[in-house]
Amino acid sequence: MERQLSYERLGQFTFNHTELGEILTEEVFNYKRASKWMDDHVGLAVQAVIVYLVLIFSIKFWMRNRQPFNVKTPLSIWNFIIANLSGACALAMSYEYFYTLYMFGVNSTICEARDEYFTGRIGYAVFVLMLVRLPEFIDSFFIVLRKQPLLFIHWYHHAVTLLVGWMTYSAGWPASVHLIFVNSVVHMVMYSYFFIASQGIRPWPIVAKTITFFQIMQFFMSLYGLIYVAITHFFYDMRDCQVEPEQFTIHWMMVVSYTYLFIDFFITRYTDWGNKKSKEID
Repeated sequence: MERQLSYERLGQFTFNHTELGEILTEEVFNYKRASKWMDDHVGLAVQAVIVYLVLIFSIKFWMRNRQPFNVKTPLSIWNFIIANLSGACALAMSYEYFYTLYMFGVNSTICEARDEYFTGRIGYAVFVLMLVRLPEFIDSFFIVLRKQPLLFIHWYHHAVTLLVGWMTYSAGWPASVHLIFVNSVVHMVMYSYFFIASQGIRPWPIVAKTITFFQIMQFFMSLYGLIYVAITHFFYDMRDCQVEPEQFTIHWMMVVSYTYLFIDFFITRYTDWGNKKSKEID
């Protein structure tokens, strides 16, 4: 019944901005309140993805016989904002993240650190990063307005990250925080690189290659966590890893697809092994 009701809500637009504002401004971050808000707005995430895909491909089609827009200034501002926001969230997470990692060890934090990773300052930062996945769609509009190649890996990554993040947030799976923390650091570096490039400064080619390499490494780290949970929680029932089969399966699908796509992108873009054809979707 609950699932049926959630499907029915997909046709309704819901955005409780008052509740969201109170969650973000409470003196002590309330994870239960935040997770309920996220559950109530999964339909909004699905709607946003549909509108996002329709718009970017419509604009791409509309731009086919037009000159690229000059969006240097708003692009620079956007990259600066996301780089600093990602860095601020990574900084806010750092103490609790590493302290818990030191006290519990890697494997225990994969399974048993929900209270430590989804409350307090680190929990607040995780929630903010989940919210930011929605405005990050703006990246794609800069691409199509500048008539740059719209790669499958680009729009797929944006759409799936938002959907999985919002759909599974309330599950509070500790292992996901490892990926979120590393991803925030990677985003800080990546958007800083984009900001510098938007100023007409071209960093050394090794910088872009290194960023992509670390993006791939974060997915291998995620694969380790998934395999560990599969063995200890599902196969041998050695420990409770605070994850449901549904969320586990969704994360598997996301991480495996990302790993393949980013490795393929790295080989195609930075090595002589792949063909040099673009993966632009026409």
